[in-house]
Amino acid sequence: MATRRVLVFDDDSEFLSILRGTLGVYDFEIQSMDPVPDSIRTLKILNPDVIFISADLPDKIGYTLCSKTRTAMGKKVFIAFTTAVLSSHDLSMHEKQRLHADLYLDKRNLSKSDLLNKLDKSIKLGPRIKPLPTESDKDLEKDAVSKNGSDLLSEDSIDSSEAADLSDSSMQDTMLNQSVLEASSGNNDLDRRLAENRTEIFNLRQQLGDARRDARSSPFSTDFLKLREIVKQK
Repeated sequence: MATRRVLVFDDDSEFLSILRGTLGVYDFEIQSMDPVPDSIRTLKILNPDVIFISADLPDKIGYTLCSKTRTAMGKKVFIAFTTAVLSSHDLSMHEKQRLHADLYLDKRNLSKSDLLNKLDKSIKLGPRIKPLPTESDKDLEKDAVSKNGSDLLSEDSIDSSEAADLSDSSMQDTMLNQSVLEASSGNNDLDRRLAENRTEIFNLRQQLGDARRDARSSPFSTDFLKLREIVKQK
């Protein structure tokens, strides 16, 4: 089975992490996207199988994106409309609209198993390509961070230009959107692959930046830095 693409228009980083952890084992490629005026052109280039759109995005961008996506792509793409703010009544009212989503998810009471069950009924997740992460796996990941903390936490180990690039998320968004728009001017397969690769690089940079920030904010980070100062004084 070919890898299926999922685009996520949602600024909830925790929910994005859940999607990557759960759907990733079913051979889905998860890509975070920034809603911009030309998002529909981007969707046509990347041709996703599933789109998650947050109703909580500012200025009701999520509503607009949902209706425009349905108009432009019809039932070709599966749309999941998410919220952590709206009431069940508001969601049901939107579901009655002519241009509505295929699935409505309230993230406030949504467990990982519920998410997988709802999606499996709708799009058939298929076989796993690897097991779901367990608590022991998470502990091993924490141990790995601890053992290699000096590499992750040392400011000297991060190239200054790379750190500046990771911290400037707005610049990354601009570059990504510009790359996709440039690719959309052509129709051949090379343009499409170029847009996909640049989108993947953007998402990898985001994940790397998040991982480094998490490592520096952990209790281990503080202890390590204190210990390093003590060693220097000795």
